[in-house]
Amino acid sequence: MKVRLELNRQHVHVLCEALDLYSRLLAGQINEIRHFLLMNRLSRSMERIDHEALDQAINTIKRTFFPEEAPNSNMGITHPDLDQESKIAYEIHGLLKKLLFDNKYKDDYERPTSAYSSPPLKVSDTEWPSMELVD
Repeated sequence: MKVRLELNRQHVHVLCEALDLYSRLLAGQINEIRHFLLMNRLSRSMERIDHEALDQAINTIKRTFFPEEAPNSNMGITHPDLDQESKIAYEIHGLLKKLLFDNKYKDDYERPTSAYSSPPLKVSDTEWPSMELVD
């Protein structure tokens, strides 16, 4: 089955953020919950947040779902035990970011070097989706 999506820039941004968070959580980067909540959702109420309780909750989740990992460690994207879904999300996120990067600097001969100036590592067992910008 194949699905064709037509997304605007805001849709792509939201999709990239979701794919990045999803991939990181499956890799054991549970501390990304803290970053996501503090930076994206709760920034207006920072003074009311019990940071110690938040840290304890995140550490409990980490110990429960990733008992083999040390508190500040996680599986890298090439780890053989990492779920394929995490790897696929990583690849799609990287491909979308590269597409946007290439579009932004398409006429720039001195384009900057960036994590998105090259395609992501091929780490999943699936073929990459085709993508193109439609203006």
